[in-house]
Amino acid sequence: MKYQNIHNYAIFILLMVVFIPWKTTNAQSEFGVKAGPLFSGRRYDYNGSMYKTEAKTGVSAGVFYRINNLLGPVNLQAEFLYQLKGAKTFISYSPSSSGYNPYGYGYGAGYGYGYNIYDGNSAGYGYDNGSGPWITGNESFHYFNIPLLASVTAFKVIDFYAGPEIGYMFAASDNRRLAWGDVTKFSAGVSTGISLHLGVNTKLDLRYSTDFTTLTDAGTTEFKNQSFAFTVQQTLFRKQK
Repeated sequence: MKYQNIHNYAIFILLMVVFIPWKTTNAQSEFGVKAGPLFSGRRYDYNGSMYKTEAKTGVSAGVFYRINNLLGPVNLQAEFLYQLKGAKTFISYSPSSSGYNPYGYGYGAGYGYGYNIYDGNSAGYGYDNGSGPWITGNESFHYFNIPLLASVTAFKVIDFYAGPEIGYMFAASDNRRLAWGDVTKFSAGVSTGISLHLGVNTKLDLRYSTDFTTLTDAGTTEFKNQSFAFTVQQTLFRKQK
């Protein structure tokens, strides 16, 4: 998904946040904070053994504004979140009997000459000792995300919700060794989940989020963010219109 689609997501969310409150008459609004752990990783369409990723623990924290009973049982919640995402990633390969590494650099003191630019150890160009994976990474990306979520309350104790989400990566702190292209800073995707009512002002939020936009790619393989968040949501102020 290119920047045009991200732009359309941003306009849609802005219009919903600005204009929907003007149409509410009996709705109740509330404002609060939320925070908790986030487990993020990569979604990609490669089925081989060369690319592998592992989930990484991060954090999700921010504020929310909610309108209850906007349209009958339908509620609307807008959030502004800081999220620390990332993944443990590596590229591995199955060397042939000759120990040939098609990517040029390896860990062993292989054939020819060279210096391993990834870990500083001596390495040969073209051949290695087959000790892979030959490139690893521990990525951490810092995002500001804005979800806009429509929900329905069932049995007065649980909310089911879903909605679009846009994000911006404002910083990266990592030791990325993956020789891929630059990462995409803007993201657009969708979030869905449930909120369990623990009291009048407290909820436990369980959420799955996935991006439609590509974070980075390796040839024909596109890597996209996905995450699970477990946050506690606390209402601080409530107002009846």
